[in-house]
Amino acid sequence: MAKSATLKVTVIEEEDEADALLKGQLTESQKEVIRLAAREAVKEYIRETQCRRVEPEQNAEETALPETGFVRLPEVLKVIPLGKTSWWEGVRAGRFPRPVKLSDRCTAWGAEDIRELVTRLAKQGQRE
Repeated sequence: MAKSATLKVTVIEEEDEADALLKGQLTESQKEVIRLAAREAVKEYIRETQCRRVEPEQNAEETALPETGFVRLPEVLKVIPLGKTSWWEGVRAGRFPRPVKLSDRCTAWGAEDIRELVTRLAKQGQRE
């Protein structure tokens, strides 16, 4: 339900109007302007925080995979830049390695399997 509306932002110049705003006597259009401004501010904040670039040197230790052993999904996704849903779709489709259940609520992947996947994906990227 997309609704387009033209909103006017007015500058309050009179003390009576300013007092009304401070007392919470806002008109519906003024409330809507405030809501829209707040939504836009939140969206901008989210965009800025999610899109920050991290230099590889700063993040190298965090993304380093162990030579052997197991890695959990958050560590895998630091190396393979996908979301959880895309990762699990790839696992179901057979594009990504199958996990190992370490317990009822603990799923992990072999570090060797993830290293092989990274190598395979890098080779595919070079061919294209």
